[in-house]
Amino acid sequence: MLDFTKLHRVHLLGIGGISMSSIAMLLTKFGIKVSGQDKVFSEKLLSLSDHGITVYVGTELSALDCVDLVVYSSAIKKDSPELIYCQKNNIPTMERYLFLGIVSRQFENTIAIAGTHGKTTTTSMLTRVIMDASIPFCAHIGGEAVGIGNFFYSGNKYFVTEACEYRQSLLALKPDIAIVLNAESDHPDTYKSLTELYDTFDNFVSSSKIAIINGDSNYYKNRQFHNKNVITFGLEKNNHYVISNLKERADACYSYDLAHFGIPICHVELNIESIHTVFNSAAAIICSTLLKVCLPGAVNSIFNFQGVQRRFQKLGYCQGAQVISDYAHHPTEVYASIATAKKKLAERGQLYAVFQPHTFSRTFSLFSEFLQCFTHCDALIICKEYSARETPNMGISAKQLFDNIEHKKKHYYDNILDIAGYLIERIKPNDIILILGAGDIDNLGKILLID
Repeated sequence: MLDFTKLHRVHLLGIGGISMSSIAMLLTKFGIKVSGQDKVFSEKLLSLSDHGITVYVGTELSALDCVDLVVYSSAIKKDSPELIYCQKNNIPTMERYLFLGIVSRQFENTIAIAGTHGKTTTTSMLTRVIMDASIPFCAHIGGEAVGIGNFFYSGNKYFVTEACEYRQSLLALKPDIAIVLNAESDHPDTYKSLTELYDTFDNFVSSSKIAIINGDSNYYKNRQFHNKNVITFGLEKNNHYVISNLKERADACYSYDLAHFGIPICHVELNIESIHTVFNSAAAIICSTLLKVCLPGAVNSIFNFQGVQRRFQKLGYCQGAQVISDYAHHPTEVYASIATAKKKLAERGQLYAVFQPHTFSRTFSLFSEFLQCFTHCDALIICKEYSARETPNMGISAKQLFDNIEHKKKHYYDNILDIAGYLIERIKPNDIILILGAGDIDNLGKILLID
C-alpha cells in the first residue's frame, strides 16, 4: 500500500486533463513537489505553471527521474514511452482513479457524487454551498464551474469529488456520503449488461456510510435498498425527500418545494436550465443538511449558482443566433438538451443541433436510442466521431449513425470548419446553434464567435 506521507515528488501523465490538473493543484497543498506532461498545449498547462508546477508538452523522459510516483490517466496507453521507461527503471506508477482513492483518505470525510448524468453539476452546486458556508474542504470537480473552476481548497474536513463508473473507478472511493443520481448504460467497454452496472453501483453504495439516491431512478426501483442509511429523493411520494410544486419559468429554469417526510423544508429557485438541475440541486441541498449547513444559506447558494462550462453554456451570439455548448454525449442527455433549447426558441427561430458522437462503442451500444433523440431540432448536423481511446472496429462510426437517422434536414461533415461554414451561410437572428458532445466539437463555438 502506498504511504502518502512519504511522497515528496509526484509526476502526472496527462496533467492537462480536468481531473489530473485538479489533483496536481491539491498535491501542492500537501507540500508535494509536482510536475507533469501532456500531449498538447492547453491553457490549463499555463495555469498550472503559474502555480509553480513544472509542465512539459510531449515526451520528456528525463522528467520521470527522481520522482517517488508517476500517476497516469486512463488516456495514457500501457505501451506509452513514459510507462515503459518507468517499468525499466523501477519507478512506481499508479492509475489516476486508484490514486484519487488514496488522496481522498487524507481527509476527515469524503463525499462522492456518482451517476451517468449530472455528476459535475451536482458536485459544483455542492461546492458552491460549502464554500459559502465557510466549511474547510476540498473540491475535485470534473468540469469548470463558473466562478470556481475545477478545484477549490480551504481545509481537510471534507473532500468533495465526482465518482465515475468507467472501469469501476468509483469503487476506489470509500465515501462517508455517497450520492447516486442515476445509472444508465454509458460505458459498453466496461459493462456487458445493465445488471453489471447496477452491481457496481450497489458496491459503491454499500461502501458508504450514508447514501443519497434518486428514488425515481430505474436503478433504485430495480434494487430497492432496504437500508436505514439510504436516503431517497424525487418527485414520487414514497421518497424520504419529495420534490413538489415543480414549475418551469419562461427562461426554461425551474422552481420547486422540497419536503422531508411530508414536512415542507424549503422553496428552491434555479437560475440554470433543464429539468435535470432540479434533481441535481435537491441532492446537493439534502447533502448540505447532513453537513449542518443552514437551509436558507444552502438555498441561496443554489440560487446564485451560475452553472458549469459546457453544460448548456451560453457562449454568445453569431450573426444574431445564440450559440450554446453542452457536454451531452448520451442519448438521454442529448434529448434533454435539445428539448430545453427548443423551449427557449419560443417559435421565433430555428434550432440547429450539431452533434459529435463520442467513441465507437458507445454509438454502437446506444445506437437505437441515438436514432430517436434528435426529433425536436429543426436541422441536424453530425460531425465525425471523437474516437478518444478507441478504434473503428470497436463499434459504429458517426457516418453510419448519420446514414440511419431519419431527419428531414440533416447533414454530415468530417471537420468543424466545414460545419462553421454551413452554419454561417444559413443562420439568422433568433436561431439557436446547440453544440453537443464531449470531444473537440466545443471548438466550433470558438470559431463561430470570432469577431
